[in-house]
Amino acid sequence: MAKKTQSKKNIRSLLEQSAKESLPLRIRRGVQKNEVVHGTVLEIGADWILLASLRDGGYLDGYTALRIEDLRLVEAEETFLPVLKKDAQWPPKKPSALDIANPRTIMETAAAKETLVAVFQEAKRPDTCLIGAPMDWGKKSVWLLTVDPAAQWEDFLIKLPFKDITRISFGGDYETALLRVAGAVPSPETLDNGQ
Repeated sequence: MAKKTQSKKNIRSLLEQSAKESLPLRIRRGVQKNEVVHGTVLEIGADWILLASLRDGGYLDGYTALRIEDLRLVEAEETFLPVLKKDAQWPPKKPSALDIANPRTIMETAAAKETLVAVFQEAKRPDTCLIGAPMDWGKKSVWLLTVDPAAQWEDFLIKLPFKDITRISFGGDYETALLRVAGAVPSPETLDNGQ
C-alpha cells in the first residue's frame, strides 16, 4: 500500500527536481484525496506551483496551478517519458509573462492569452469546476463569466473568493475547444452582476 502523505521537505525536493529535469509527476492533494494530477513543474512560487499538464497517454494538455499547501504525495511518473522526449514541444515551457503569485495574477495572465480558465474550489465544492472568463476583480475575489455544459455563455457573473480557489487550469484541449464552440467572450454590459 502506498504512503498517503509525505514530508514537506520530500515534496519540495521532488517539485524542484521536476522543475530542473522536466520530470513528470503524479500528485495527490488533501482537497481531492482520490484524484491524481499529472504534470511537470514549470515554476514553484511561495504559495502555488505551475504544471505543464499531462493527460492519459503522456500528452501535453495546457497548464495547471495548484496550491502548495494542499499537496500530500508527489511521485515521479516516468512511464511515458521516452515518448514525451520525442515530442517537438518537450520540454514544456512556461507561458511568457505568467505570474503565479496568487489566483488573481494566474487568472489575469491566463485570460490575457485568450483562453478560458477552469477554476476549482475543492475544499468547499469538491465536485464542481467552473469554466469561464474573469470579468471583474475585487480585492478578495473574482467575478467569473461561465460557460454552461452546452457550451453557451451564461448571462450572469459568479463571485469566487480567492481564498477558496484550490486549482486553476487553462490552455488545455478542453478549454480551447469550449471557447471555439461558445464563441467570443460577451461584453460586460450585457451581463447581470449578481449571483
